[in-house]
Amino acid sequence: SDGPLFNKTFEVAPAQFGYQAYGGTMKGQLVLPANETFHKECPRCSSGQSTLCDDVGTEPTGLNPYIHYIQDWFIEEDDITDYILVIDRQDCYFVNKIEFAQQLGASGVIICDYQPEHLFTMWMPQDWNDDIDIPAVLLSYDDCRVLMAHLGVTNWSPTLSSSQVAQMGYPTPESMNWTVATIEWGLPHPDDMVEYDLWTSSNDYLGSKFKHNFNETAIRLDLANDTIFTPHMYILNGSHWMCDEVDDAGNPTLPCGKQCTNSGRYCAVDPEYDITIGLDGSDVIQENLRSLCVWEFDKEFGK
Repeated sequence: SDGPLFNKTFEVAPAQFGYQAYGGTMKGQLVLPANETFHKECPRCSSGQSTLCDDVGTEPTGLNPYIHYIQDWFIEEDDITDYILVIDRQDCYFVNKIEFAQQLGASGVIICDYQPEHLFTMWMPQDWNDDIDIPAVLLSYDDCRVLMAHLGVTNWSPTLSSSQVAQMGYPTPESMNWTVATIEWGLPHPDDMVEYDLWTSSNDYLGSKFKHNFNETAIRLDLANDTIFTPHMYILNGSHWMCDEVDDAGNPTLPCGKQCTNSGRYCAVDPEYDITIGLDGSDVIQENLRSLCVWEFDKEFGK
């Protein structure tokens, strides 16, 4: 009910999977992983595995001191006992972290970005079976620094390796600044117009069936003149993946080859996951731009 973050609002990006209470809210106590060692909550690497895992693994179930503190001390009738787990991004899939938080009994998840960048939608891998039914949101690096300091975390640094993690300190349950957060799914612009967006790509395997089946419905909605539709195309930031590197003379080295355009600035995943055959990421980008151009032309000049 007080403190520097009272009534503070952070912008977040919801996950593409899981539960979304559009027009509603969800409250929960903010909790951390069992200790700083498990700040990423990634699966432990098995023999010969070096990616999408770490050498620590997830925390032991049933031993999180913050969750136990809620269960032991938040016993009044009006106490909020739902909890939202705050996990650092990096080293494994978003779904790995969020599904494990669900197993711990969390009602929601906040993923803290490990680097300063724009918010983006968290997606699940193509071959993932979606068993997640809790909401998850991505919070920016800068806002996470503020939030972690408020909770009592010292020297928060999400990129620390397991051998360096002792540099960061989690508070004890007794010293933690217990905070109730509200995740809100707003419905802006109450102007009798329903606004809906579609985030997709020409290589959107998961969404292709939906787009095909939704086609006639989208046309009827458009003709009714009471909706506003905006499509968005996913294009990877080549700078993030170091695809726009240059040599000493300033010439692009094109380390990502035909998976990018504009000297490695805009990229997409190879449709076949094999750069030696078929289409390339640059073909996906061109088709994405072509689709947006067709939509913009139709929007401006009519049917």
